[in-house]
Amino acid sequence: MMYYRRKVMLALLQKAGGHLSALRLQKLLFLATRQQVVSETEKGWDLTAADDYLGALKAEDRQLVSDVEEQFCDLTDDQLTRHTYKTYPFFAIRSTVAGKLLNQEELAVVESARPR
Repeated sequence: MMYYRRKVMLALLQKAGGHLSALRLQKLLFLATRQQVVSETEKGWDLTAADDYLGALKAEDRQLVSDVEEQFCDLTDDQLTRHTYKTYPFFAIRSTVAGKLLNQEELAVVESARPR
């Protein structure tokens, strides 16, 4: 299963000859999404089109989206971030909020995930 967003990312890489720096890819993806069907507000992101994006997904992708929404939708932003950092400590190594969200033991796990 490949998400459409991943296909967009791979298409950008392909158009660039197969290589982009991490920063360049991040910025190109950002610019691509700005030209699509979302708008950024003070509090997040809003759809600007009424299309049925969920219905356009394959059944297994629809189920995945439903599972993720069911499992995580009631978490606050801090709870969601904490869960992500505990489950995937590498993604917290440069975080500016990890110290606020994680205890000392959890921060040690994050530190051990840092590449040497």
